[in-house]
Amino acid sequence: MKQKLENELRTVRDRLEQAQREAKQFQDEANRERENLKPLTDQIEKLKQEITAREKDYETDSKEYCSNTQLSEDTFHSVDKQQNTVENLQHRLNECQDEEKRIDEALNTKEQELQCAQKQASNIKTALEKNQQDALIAATIANPLLAASAIAAAKALIATLRGELQTTKNELQRKTAFHQKKVADHGKAREKMNAAKEKLEQEKTNLTDRNQALNQQKERKINQKLKSEVDNKQTLVERDTTRLKIADARVTNTQADYNKLKTQKTTAIGKSGKLSTELETAKKKYQDEKQKLAPKRQQIEAKRQAQNGIQTQINTTQQQIKGLEEKAAAKRNEESTIRGKIANIETTLGMLNKSEAELERDMHAQQKLLKENQ
Repeated sequence: MKQKLENELRTVRDRLEQAQREAKQFQDEANRERENLKPLTDQIEKLKQEITAREKDYETDSKEYCSNTQLSEDTFHSVDKQQNTVENLQHRLNECQDEEKRIDEALNTKEQELQCAQKQASNIKTALEKNQQDALIAATIANPLLAASAIAAAKALIATLRGELQTTKNELQRKTAFHQKKVADHGKAREKMNAAKEKLEQEKTNLTDRNQALNQQKERKINQKLKSEVDNKQTLVERDTTRLKIADARVTNTQADYNKLKTQKTTAIGKSGKLSTELETAKKKYQDEKQKLAPKRQQIEAKRQAQNGIQTQINTTQQQIKGLEEKAAAKRNEESTIRGKIANIETTLGMLNKSEAELERDMHAQQKLLKENQ
């Protein structure tokens, strides 16, 4: 029993010593972390002071920049206004030049239309004159007086045919006289000759009737055809007259449009020349003002770049401070954890000391009891 208690006491003492060593180790580590945290804190304070100084410099530069900007604002505004004027003039000049191109294209189109309309009107006029002549001829032919001339021509044709018939008759008489001696003894031949003579007379009569019928039929056909031709030619004349009026109106309108476009082109050319002059003047004035303000712009740009550099440094420093603060917070958390461990170990040590005292009391009590028993 005593040996058991001694073993337990030894075990507790070993645990106590181990706990004390761990506590000392954690305490040393906490002290080291505290020492490590101090440079970080000092560095943070130093960086904060640098930021304050840089912010003052930045504020001073900003005031100087604003002052320079305020002094040059009116001048810059004037230059910007001149630049806008130059751009507006250039835009108006481009529009005017585009308008000239459109007018030139329209002039070319109208000129082609005018030539086409004039050519069409000329063709229509030529066709009208021809149709008028044809109509006049047809009307003349359809005239009764001219019809009488045609009848006279037909009569002349009949007279010619009669002359040919008379020639044939004379030839027949000559032949009859030639054969009178031969047919004197031949009554049959004479009868044939008489029959032929009668037949010739009959054919003569038939030929006269046929000539009259043919002349009448021919006259009717000629009159009908001439009337149809006269009507057709008159219709063509009326149609061509209408087309000629339309073509003349088209030529007149196209000519008016062409003249109007030429006037617009002249106006556009004058406007373009005026705008070109204004543009060159504005460009020269703008370049002069721009050259005058170039040094001031460079100074302000240098100030702006310096401000940007300072602002970049401030941002970088703030990022560094943020990182250091995060590291410091991590160290504080780690120290708090170590303190908690130390507290736990101290509590454990108290409990072990208490257990050791109790074990010693029990051991003394047992030894006393053994002595009494002996």
